[in-house]
Formats: sequence, structure tokens, C-alpha cells
Amino acid sequence: MMPKTLFFLILLLPSALVAKDPLQIVTDIWAPYVYRDEESAAGFDYEVMDAVLKRMEVDYELKILPWKRCIYLIENREADAILDISMNDNRLETMIFPEEPISSSESVLFYRKGTTYRFAGLSDLDNLIVGTILGYEYNRDFLEAENFKKEPVTSLEQNIGKLLLGRIDMFISNRSVGLFTIMNMGKSSEITYLPEPVSGGLNYLAFSKVESNVNLAKAFSEELKRFKTTAEYRTILARYGQNP
Repeated sequence: MMPKTLFFLILLLPSALVAKDPLQIVTDIWAPYVYRDEESAAGFDYEVMDAVLKRMEVDYELKILPWKRCIYLIENREADAILDISMNDNRLETMIFPEEPISSSESVLFYRKGTTYRFAGLSDLDNLIVGTILGYEYNRDFLEAENFKKEPVTSLEQNIGKLLLGRIDMFISNRSVGLFTIMNMGKSSEITYLPEPVSGGLNYLAFSKVESNVNLAKAFSEELKRFKTTAEYRTILARYGQNP
């Protein structure tokens, strides 16, 4: 796996919404939502965020780090915002979520071709080992289920490797992220997925819970809503094979 140490800087015009220093934004590689393309950031959620912040004339610095580290930084107010995070009650205690999400996602179960599984509900996973990723959000039913083993690692690439070695039966991943990563690893002929989603949700650019970010989150939400009506937004999604 490539080292996750990307420091990406965009300088724009100063904004009255934020302090003089650039906004510190953190995220993890989650292709095709956000990832590294040579020395620059890429991905449809990254491009949408970038376009909206440019329209707002907000300076920012983007750091790509392991997800667990991103969570720590935003919870401890050492970062100003985090890209592609889902909302839950615990996160609402330490983060400000805009009204408008940046995208949506569905999580499915990936497995090796040549094996046969069915999934109509979590009861179908009896006695299986399912790979997960540390720090990622999963729905409560999945987390509390005791009829199968959840085995966490730090990256999707690790889960793909363990699956191909037969060390886990399945792994759970966002569908688009899983397919994109498997394709880039050259493993599309070896891995498939069950179409029935385990869960789904919305992804946000969330802000650290400080007073100065309240208006910023509102302004970002309103500008994001406007941006989603534009041809530029539709062009970004089309470039990554996504539908508006």
C-alpha cells in the first residue's frame, strides 16, 4: 500500500468566514471519493469540496492521513474539518455537520469468486469472518451482531490481501471504493460482491466543534446546495462514472 502522507495546499482569496490561517482539512484515501493522483489530490468528493471552497473564497490545506488519526485530530480540535465522514450521535458531540451532505454511499460484502454466499440479512453470516477497518463507521446491527467474527485491519488493501489468502471469508466496504481499489490492484477477476447492501448513508465535510465553525458549516452547506445545480457538478460526477 502507498504511504498515506499527502500534504496538499490550495491558496485562494481570503474569506471573512474563517481566520487568516488556511482551514486545516483531513481525510483518508477513499478512492474514488478522495485519493492521491501522483502528487495531487483527486476524487469526486474532493473535487466537489474544492470547487465549493473556491466559490466561498476559503483558503485550505488538505492532509491525507490514516482514518483513525483523522478522527483523533478532528475530535481534539487539531484539525478544522474532515472530509467524507458519516454522522452519528457520538460524532455530533465533537463535530458540526452541514445540512447538505457531499455524497452518499452503500456498504456491501466482497468475497472470492468461486465461493457461494447469499445475503438477505446478518443471520446469513453465521460463523464467518468478516474484515473491517479500524475507525470506520458501521451500523449498530452489524457492530452488535454476534453470529460472525469481525476482524479489523488498518486498510482496505489489507482486507483484500487477507481475503485472497483465505484468512477472512468476506470484507465489508463501500461499493464504489471496493470496486475501484480491487481494479487498481488487478484483482477484479478474483473478487466479487453481494449486491444487497449491508448499510447505506451520507458523507459530509464536517467541522470541528468550535464557535467560529458554526457559520462556516452553514455557509458551506448553502454553497454546496447551489453547486449541485450546476453543469460543473454534473461534469465532475460524470468524470468518475457517478450519477447526480
